Amino acid sequence: MQERTFIQRKVFGLSVTTSNADEVDPEKAKIPQLWQSFLQSRPSTDSGDALFFGIYTNYESDYLGAFDVFVGSQTSSSPTLSEMTIPSGQYLVFSAQGEMPQAVIDLWGIIWRFFDDTNCPYVRKYTTDFECYLSENEVDIYIAV
Repeated sequence: MQERTFIQRKVFGLSVTTSNADEVDPEKAKIPQLWQSFLQSRPSTDSGDALFFGIYTNYESDYLGAFDVFVGSQTSSSPTLSEMTIPSGQYLVFSAQGEMPQAVIDLWGIIWRFFDDTNCPYVRKYTTDFECYLSENEVDIYIAV
């Protein structure tokens, strides 16, 4: 984990509102379908080295409440996709490698435990957090602090 300053980026994609309680129930989970819809709708002109983002924002409260998820990439501008700007700011960056989606699910568990620790020196803002997929098996998760 390391602290980084992030400079804003525009991302093009799709969004839903969900909660972690819904995401653990396969009947209610929306994020897998959101990713599938985005990957099917993105332009064929996307380069193979495009970064993909899973953005979490508009938190109702903390990780137990509802929030919006926006999935997309910087190069997927299309009339069927929405635009979102990931804001500049200070982030703690957690990294993982492994088979997706399990590696990212496990990393979120590490992040929740990190911030739940009474000795944690950081305060999570619950403004905008995001996953940046560097490859098929490598992800960085940026948490606003």
